[in-house]
Amino acid sequence: MDKSFADEMIADYQKKFFGFALGKCSSLNEAEELAARITCEAYMTLRTVEEVYNWEGYLYRIAHNVYAHYVKEQTKHRQELLEGEEPTEQKDYAAEYARNEELALLQREVAWLGRRHREIVLLHYYHNKKISEIARILELPEGTVKWHLSEAKTQLKEGMKQVRRKGNLGIEPVKMIEMGNIGTPGELGDTEQFLNSKLRQNIAFAAYYESRTIEEMAEELGVSPVFIEDEVEYLTEYGFLDLLPGQRYRTNMFIDNVPGDILEQSMELSREIAKVFCDFFIPEIMETYRDWNADIYVPDNDHNYWYWTKIARVVTDVGIALFNLELMKKKNYYVKRRDGGEYVAFASIERAETANRWKKENKLCGPMWVVDGKKKIGTWSLSTSYDDRAFGWEENRLEDIEAFGMFLRGQLPKTEALLDKYVRLYDRGFIVNRDGKDVVNVIVEKETAFDESFVEKIYRDVTLPEKVKKKMDRLIQQKIQLEKPYYPGHMHEMLKLWHEMRPVNIVMVLEELENRGILRPLTEEQKKGVMVIAYSDIIPE
Repeated sequence: MDKSFADEMIADYQKKFFGFALGKCSSLNEAEELAARITCEAYMTLRTVEEVYNWEGYLYRIAHNVYAHYVKEQTKHRQELLEGEEPTEQKDYAAEYARNEELALLQREVAWLGRRHREIVLLHYYHNKKISEIARILELPEGTVKWHLSEAKTQLKEGMKQVRRKGNLGIEPVKMIEMGNIGTPGELGDTEQFLNSKLRQNIAFAAYYESRTIEEMAEELGVSPVFIEDEVEYLTEYGFLDLLPGQRYRTNMFIDNVPGDILEQSMELSREIAKVFCDFFIPEIMETYRDWNADIYVPDNDHNYWYWTKIARVVTDVGIALFNLELMKKKNYYVKRRDGGEYVAFASIERAETANRWKKENKLCGPMWVVDGKKKIGTWSLSTSYDDRAFGWEENRLEDIEAFGMFLRGQLPKTEALLDKYVRLYDRGFIVNRDGKDVVNVIVEKETAFDESFVEKIYRDVTLPEKVKKKMDRLIQQKIQLEKPYYPGHMHEMLKLWHEMRPVNIVMVLEELENRGILRPLTEEQKKGVMVIAYSDIIPE
């Protein structure tokens, strides 16, 4: 069998073998030993067989066979202890116990060797392969194999003298929540899809506050390096970890781990910033968008509904304008990823004392754009705690936008074959049914109705009074200094950019306007379609 294929199969099945072993053993140490045996046997078998009809079934047969031998060994050992020979002067049980302890330590340390060292040690000592055979199997010069074997022996001797501690993350692993991105996700999704297991999340966190080698991360997680090597390579390949000199890794994503009491103080500062923003900007925004023309459709001609959406659009556009992506790229936070994604990844750590931290002010996704290929229709949308739509960018599907365009043109008959499209349009709030009639429930504007000039005016031509500007800057700097101790040094510049370029929380602005009575509460129908603007060549009547 081709070596590259064997390597690929082992990479795919190594974690599955560990899961199989965990289900069979009563301790982590036993599971690691059994998984190592299965992996080794599977690799050697793959190198000798050719074509197999069902690889998965074949490999699991190997796993079961290795497990059967393992059980047999353990049973025999227990029987010898319980029912075995009578103690004699020739049998030195103390010496035998010491040898078993030494063997256990040796087996443990083999698992902590680097991949190449470990592979050669297993082939040489566990499978009795000669140097020349190993060189042929691994396609390496014999001198290189000898060097690896010598280095491995030295590391094993040193490792057996150490006491392997279980790190903090091995005792109390973290859980990441509110994972997302600023930028454009690729084919494989965004942060949540990449950090989709507790193991990956804890690997990322282990190298966040200080750079670590794979072995150091493994010790912090309380597992052997065997089970995180591939995960570290994967996260590095897609830009969530950076490989530094000395085979050290450092996390390259923005992880919020601010304690609850500090977070509450920070949120109070954000509310003060939102109040200042409302005092200065909102009256001008509302005056600019006081009326609309025939190129704009507003459901029920409701000014309140219009303001909810238009204020959200302008405020978030100002935020985007301030968020300097070129600077983010220069600072290496904005990462181009192999699947086509290009974004800053972020997440937060869930902690007992911050269980209530994700209040409505933090529930924000967007702004999001979806445009059909013919550019006949597109949508801008924002998801917050004020709407009743499914939360997340994944729900913004192109097929929904295309179906809505067909509905506006009268080309979407309500037949059984198209019923699923109607269900999606109802769920996404594009249309509602009133007394048996389907009506448009979102704002629709013609492409000529884009009013980018006002947005540009906000962040280019309009300048804050010096007194107001100083007040906002002071509040922003207070937030940065308050949170700074809870971020690693390589993320301090990112923290500064995060707050200075995204100074205003749109949900807090809307909450403040609602508290002041400037915005009235939304109806249940409106909660489905609020903060969605469709841009179309057809305007509903």
